[in-house]
Amino acid sequence: MFLLWLKTAMEEENHARLFALVAKLRRSNIVETIRIDLVDAEVALLFVRSVIDKVNKTPPSVAEALRIAIDLEKKLDGFMMGNVIEFADKSYEKSFLAITNADNRHLESLQQAYSRLVATPEV
Repeated sequence: MFLLWLKTAMEEENHARLFALVAKLRRSNIVETIRIDLVDAEVALLFVRSVIDKVNKTPPSVAEALRIAIDLEKKLDGFMMGNVIEFADKSYEKSFLAITNADNRHLESLQQAYSRLVATPEV
């Protein structure tokens, strides 16, 4: 379980770096346009903050933490898919998509871990 959380945390750090890279590429005119629905962004931010507040007040069990992580992934993935980054050159877009697609497998890992955990009878 530790390795799963470590891997997931590192992937989330990579997401943050990807956002920083997009901002940098925007300043360099490699990213032409970023279209973000501000209402969707605010809703996603409120959702994340509410989850953080909840787990800080009442730390979840491992199964609950996995369920929360899965819900977060689904919610934030929906936000990411609903917004568009347009690159000045299609080759940049292909590289960017390759990075994001390689990184999207951790939802599956979380779901598999949750399924194994809830299928295992407690002693």
